[in-house]
Amino acid sequence: MSRCKLCLAVLLVTCVGVASAATVTETAIGSLPLADLRRAPFVMAPSQRNVATVVREGTSERVVAVGYLGPPFDRILPRSVRWVGDRLVYVAAAKDGFFLVDGARTVRLPAMPVETAGDRPLVSADAKQYMLFVPDRGGIAPWLNGVRRSSRYERILFVPPLRTPDSSLLYAVQRDCVQLIQGHTSSARLRWTVLSGVFGSPDGGNVYVWGVVEGRPKLARNGRVIFDLDLGGTFAADRAGENWAGLVDETSAVQERTVLVINGKRVSTDDSGRLVHELYLSPKGGMWSWIVPTANDEGAIIRMPGRADVEVPGYAARSFTFSDDGARTAYLIIKNGVARAVIDGKPMASQAISTWQAFTFGPASRYAYVAGHQTPDAKRVSTDRALGPPFSEVTAPRFTAAGAAAYAAKRQTEAFVVIDDEVVQLKVDELVMSSFAVNPAVRVLARRGAEIVELTITPR
Repeated sequence: MSRCKLCLAVLLVTCVGVASAATVTETAIGSLPLADLRRAPFVMAPSQRNVATVVREGTSERVVAVGYLGPPFDRILPRSVRWVGDRLVYVAAAKDGFFLVDGARTVRLPAMPVETAGDRPLVSADAKQYMLFVPDRGGIAPWLNGVRRSSRYERILFVPPLRTPDSSLLYAVQRDCVQLIQGHTSSARLRWTVLSGVFGSPDGGNVYVWGVVEGRPKLARNGRVIFDLDLGGTFAADRAGENWAGLVDETSAVQERTVLVINGKRVSTDDSGRLVHELYLSPKGGMWSWIVPTANDEGAIIRMPGRADVEVPGYAARSFTFSDDGARTAYLIIKNGVARAVIDGKPMASQAISTWQAFTFGPASRYAYVAGHQTPDAKRVSTDRALGPPFSEVTAPRFTAAGAAAYAAKRQTEAFVVIDDEVVQLKVDELVMSSFAVNPAVRVLARRGAEIVELTITPR
């Protein structure tokens, strides 16, 4: 596959206030087979240098990528196309059964694999191995890297929304009427009556599991029980998993009471009797926020250490965000259909938006988020400097090393990259939105005809 530099182009762009120019450098990735056929969304390779998709060719479906044309099948199972290293793995159906395709190898399966967290197969975070769960002889058998294992499970309970960075694959199963964590050696030792939840740090160093063992609630870290009171399903931890927090219900016949526990110690109590609470720890630890709905459920009380409680009418549920160090906060309030962001305790200008997503803090006092509106063509990125133009689709905003807020965007058939107030229109047929990255440079993959290219954008 050639990776030659094609050209250095200067494109005129639209800027808020004045005209300007951005430099766009283009690098060829390669050609996509059958690019003119109807197809599914792109699936990005771990290398960020290739994309795969499913195309419909007559009555058959095929997986294609730059340098790859898969065999025809009756259908490719939804959400089954995955990259494992530099090869494609997916599940396909034909008249005579189900098949696993692993690169150049095709393996017949005894049945259609079980869907887990939307993934079929489940791929490790380092994209070096994968697993399928396939009904087999009255149970469910795990298939690791295309090979059936001897284990049999009664059912797959859930796959936590986390991946450890090594080649392990974390999942919860039931076997012999006992619930187990698999894929993390120390956590697999405990036998649970009921598994309630799992949290894992990105480096895999701390894995928390909570639930019930023989009628008693337990919280375990790396296979060792560290707390034996019922957390009621409300658990939080910092990014590294070094600090944890939970809410314990201590309600009696005469007194409503919820207790905030941090690292096993009682920190605060609430006697309001409200049933739904929110609990946050800052990503680097050191700061917590406990959010309790008000009596009329039309707002919330925000409680933080060392500060007076703040009652927030119109607080939007699950909108609270900490900066990494916990020094900055953000949340959304909505009244009469009008939303207002509250950043570092200060209300911002009102916006007629329906949702906010992907909030991120930048350097110094900078911030950015996606503001959703009621109309389909009205997603806008709002920053501390301005409200961006409307688009039909945008990526989550990210801050460059230079401190600029950047994102990719679509408006019908048009493609853009926005860097602060500079809107760069790209002369391509389609952006691969999942490829957008900002460091060390602002770049995105795109399709022009059958060609896949990488575009690097340097603002004025």
